[in-house]
Amino acid sequence: MFGCSGEISGNNESHIKDYTVTPIGAPINTPGGGTITAFKFSSAAIERRFDVYLPPGYNNSKNQRYPVLYMHDGQNLFFPERCFIWEWNLDDNIEYLIEQGKIQKIIAVGIDNAETDRLTEFVTDQAKSYTKLLMSIKNHIDKTYRTLPDREYTGLMGASAGAATTLYAAHHHPETFGLLGIYSIYAPYSDIYGMIKNNEHARFHKVYIAAGAGEVYNLNQARRIKALFEAKGYTDDELYYYEETPMANIMNKRGKDGYGVKERT
Repeated sequence: MFGCSGEISGNNESHIKDYTVTPIGAPINTPGGGTITAFKFSSAAIERRFDVYLPPGYNNSKNQRYPVLYMHDGQNLFFPERCFIWEWNLDDNIEYLIEQGKIQKIIAVGIDNAETDRLTEFVTDQAKSYTKLLMSIKNHIDKTYRTLPDREYTGLMGASAGAATTLYAAHHHPETFGLLGIYSIYAPYSDIYGMIKNNEHARFHKVYIAAGAGEVYNLNQARRIKALFEAKGYTDDELYYYEETPMANIMNKRGKDGYGVKERT
């Protein structure tokens, strides 16, 4: 189960010390003018693919720095042939929102999960090892790209068990992550609630929680987590909560509106 101390922030043990990062192929151009490049992270303990999305104009804006969104389950984010549930079409959605003036340009990083060991890695003590991987990749991203590295510009987002590991990593590193996205959370262990309630060091700039009413277990957890944040004094400007029914309707509506989100099949 999760550890809940939240006291590991900022020490050397929070990163993997010796690792290499190598590109996998050439950058792929997105329809909206961005690029996606795949990389292989290698250390003695772990090897993992991650993808880096750069927004339109990144290579032409030599002095501009960008917020960064880190996401789990990288297989589901960009390429339909890699996804194991359905594709988020993350690049299409980002570029649509940029075009509509709803968000500023961002860098997005998708980290692959451990496939058959995904649940173990996300919601047991192995989350500590995954968090080290996440922090090491962030270290690489900040050294390699023109980021805005501070917590108010650094987001962490995940769905289902990925939402649970978002809460775990953010509460262990509140100095690093200030923006959280919690979607359809699946947290089979109660430790997650104590971690939110008892960690006095974690105060986030924005927390977004969403679940579909058809997801009974996930919805109950989402409501409980919302209540915990409210009990800690989060205001409407800091805490966003959204429910929609059923999940298939979300997919269909957004697809028709041009968000580029695929329908479930």
